[in-house]
Amino acid sequence: MIWADYLFLFSLFVIWLLILYNVLLTVSAYAYREWYGKVFTENHEKTWDDETFQWPMVTVLIPGHNEEEVIYRTLLAIALQKYPQDKLEIIPINDGSTDGTERLMQYAAQRFSNIKPLNVPKDIARQGKSNALNYALGVAKGEIIAVYDADNTPDKNALSHISQVRDLYCWTLLSKNHSANEL
Repeated sequence: MIWADYLFLFSLFVIWLLILYNVLLTVSAYAYREWYGKVFTENHEKTWDDETFQWPMVTVLIPGHNEEEVIYRTLLAIALQKYPQDKLEIIPINDGSTDGTERLMQYAAQRFSNIKPLNVPKDIARQGKSNALNYALGVAKGEIIAVYDADNTPDKNALSHISQVRDLYCWTLLSKNHSANEL
């Protein structure tokens, strides 16, 4: 055998080893998710007493640019969360929309007193989601800041769960979201 044959066999071995490694990672991740999901549900489903629990102030930021089709549904879903309304601040952020997004935000604010629409000033509007969020952080009052896209409708208990696990050093929490803008 010449050195090219050895190189071929070595590369073939490495390729199969990498495939096996990826399969192992995938199976492990799936098993972890299944195990962790059951443990999390069993331990955190409803471990607090609504009357004695100190609910933190939660601010939900919803940046949007031309989201007329979906913004009202998202605002409604967040406003109807199973969370004390006096501890919930909802700030939909109009980032220079040219459609009816602002009108729908104002309409939702008339129905729910904790919805406070915010218009990004024209001189800094339409410079990206992060810019709109940074602008809104200046007026947010919550201990916990949650960010939802304008086309997502969170699970009705999402904010309750977020407030319960905040002491677990949970920097990012993904809840069950249903996207309204599906391809």
